[in-house]
Amino acid sequence: MKAIEGIPRIAFLGFFSSHILATLMIDVQAIAPNTWIPKPLADLLSWYATTLNDPLMSKPKELPWFQSLICMEMIFQLPFFFWIVSELTSNRKGVCVCVCVCVCTWVYVIRNTSQFHMIHRLYISVSKSSSNVLSPLSPRHL
Repeated sequence: MKAIEGIPRIAFLGFFSSHILATLMIDVQAIAPNTWIPKPLADLLSWYATTLNDPLMSKPKELPWFQSLICMEMIFQLPFFFWIVSELTSNRKGVCVCVCVCVCTWVYVIRNTSQFHMIHRLYISVSKSSSNVLSPLSPRHL
């Protein structure tokens, strides 16, 4: 199997390196005590959650199930990011299949997450525009 070279290698290095930074600067705030988080990083999270209308990262401390996912990300995904970056910088041949599987998985997750955000924004905009709109969990729907 041929090693990843050229522009694809640089693109994958950028992709995985940026995920290391995002994980350590933003995602970890969902599980770390607030006293451990420097103010510039807290401001970055606030900007991110507000700008991208991210309902999960806007109040992650109130979502225990989401915090458990972030813990799994720290245990499994973050070490993988470091491993894959080291493999790509050493230009080893066996990393190609692993990168392809990983990217396909993330594309699937991103596509589904985008659909979630789109539906969530639509629901919020409809419920704000009409006072008669019922919540999907409203007792009158049951």
